[in-house]
Amino acid sequence: MKVVILAAGSNQRMKGYVSNKSLLKINNIRLIDNLITNFKSNNLNDIFIVTGHNYQEFQKKIIDKNNDINFINNINYKKTNILDSLILALNKLDDDLIISYADIYFKKNLIKKIIKN
Repeated sequence: MKVVILAAGSNQRMKGYVSNKSLLKINNIRLIDNLITNFKSNNLNDIFIVTGHNYQEFQKKIIDKNNDINFINNINYKKTNILDSLILALNKLDDDLIISYADIYFKKNLIKKIIKN
């Protein structure tokens, strides 16, 4: 099973606070780090993140802690929507998937329930 995390958005609503919503910290942990950690703790290690807006800075921040993450860059993120980002990922993957937004907070046991169902 693979994981696709959608993080290509232009961050219009949080502009001025953070460059990407998934970099927001809750309890001193970035949302994206929480997702990656909880997916990996459930043995979901094949993780793909679809980037777009500010992708180089975003990827660098993720790779600092997780050098095994796969990135897919949506170069047309300004003109397209989240569905196009998902299609980019689906074109590269042929396995069961869990798809998540990058700015969602999941607890580890919720991911376990998703896998089970």
